Amino acid sequence: MRFSFKLSSVTCHSVRSTPDSDWGSADGVRVYFLAFTASGYRDLLISGRESPEPAVNDNYSFMPGKTLDLVKYPPIGRSDWTTHTVDLGETDRIAIAVIGINEGLPYIGGGGGGWWQGPVTASSFEETAKEIAKEATKASTAAGGVAAVGISAGFELLKAALEHTNGPDCRGLVFVYQAELSLKKLLQDLIRYKSLSWQLGTNNGNQALGIVSNLSVPAGCGSPRYEVELGITREQPLLLSVEQRPGETRPGVPQRYEGSYSPCVPEEWMYISPTFQDWETILTPSFYYSTLKPTWYINDHEITTHSGAFELVTDVLLPGAEKSVQKQVTVAFLRETHAGIERLVLKTVGEHGSYWFTVGWYLSFEGNYPPPAPNNDRLPPPWLLFEEQFVSIAGYTIDGNEPYRRYQHCVAHHQAIFNKIWYPKNTPIGPSPHQQIRHFEEVMRDVKYVAEGKLSLAQLRKRYR
Repeated sequence: MRFSFKLSSVTCHSVRSTPDSDWGSADGVRVYFLAFTASGYRDLLISGRESPEPAVNDNYSFMPGKTLDLVKYPPIGRSDWTTHTVDLGETDRIAIAVIGINEGLPYIGGGGGGWWQGPVTASSFEETAKEIAKEATKASTAAGGVAAVGISAGFELLKAALEHTNGPDCRGLVFVYQAELSLKKLLQDLIRYKSLSWQLGTNNGNQALGIVSNLSVPAGCGSPRYEVELGITREQPLLLSVEQRPGETRPGVPQRYEGSYSPCVPEEWMYISPTFQDWETILTPSFYYSTLKPTWYINDHEITTHSGAFELVTDVLLPGAEKSVQKQVTVAFLRETHAGIERLVLKTVGEHGSYWFTVGWYLSFEGNYPPPAPNNDRLPPPWLLFEEQFVSIAGYTIDGNEPYRRYQHCVAHHQAIFNKIWYPKNTPIGPSPHQQIRHFEEVMRDVKYVAEGKLSLAQLRKRYR
């Protein structure tokens, strides 16, 4: 599954520099944004200058209370602070490191310019990033492909590279935030929304996100405190698609039709001839990871076997009826794998009538910390509802004689009048026109008063609402 990461802003609450620093009490910060996996992915973004040339300083200047909108200040050689998209597999993990180093600011002293080139520079950090990603892959391979081992080895190399960043005059690290994120964790947080943002800081409870802040500040320097806004975006859609394929058709037995809406019932007898339609309904998720223990539910029935059938009691509309009745129907199912994704195939029989039911797909995020918040009433955390689809089964079509067609036309015409009066702005589509039209028949007396001018439309609506 594809993700990208983005830095949005940096906020300074306190600085490392002091009034005794040669350049003054502001920090001159270089930001490094590193992302890597144990399977070969690596991306590094390095901040450029805040002020355009001919300004001398080529980093970001910070004083307490300042927030720098990174949208306005892209990294070197890139249009914004978004990483290249990473495609994470089921067992993959990605490491994120956001590092700020106070390089100081240019100053004039001793008749010339003063500028510190410490042990970490843009070019040296690029080489370090390559070694980190290489070491992560090597360690993971040696451990039999365990991504966590590779990420840990990469972080150890990063830690060693940053141990000697402290320079003279309070130069050195002002923040280090690192996170190790599994696909399972990212999917949990982005199952409902495409993007989210985290505020990385020393005092905002980010330990729950697995973020570590590690600073060593020499005596006599300030205690730097910075916050960084990190955005995470899921770069592919999540969906549970529904495809319905028509199966066999069979003619039904012609029968007499009894219309219930008396204003439209003709004098002649009405007859209908149903044609029954079988359906194959296929539900396919956009991904499948067995470690999430994907589970199917049809209404309240959990699908626990590879194939079979179950009896479902639901409201069913039968040929010739204008009102649904509670009835038992049979739904056959098959869980099959297609292109590496398990999908659910349902088969229904037309003679059972027309009805609908829901199909839900649930995932378990057991082991994640913090656990997910509940998002459904059926299964508690760590289970989450990925998506629930309404499946409508049209078990038959109806053809009738001429009196039947006239009756249906009359009902539709009256329903249009009813909707115009009752729903002047929006016309809802109900499960059956006859169910709405019965309501219309109940208020026909008052509609007649409206036509005669004895009652206004406003009074009519108020009376029945």
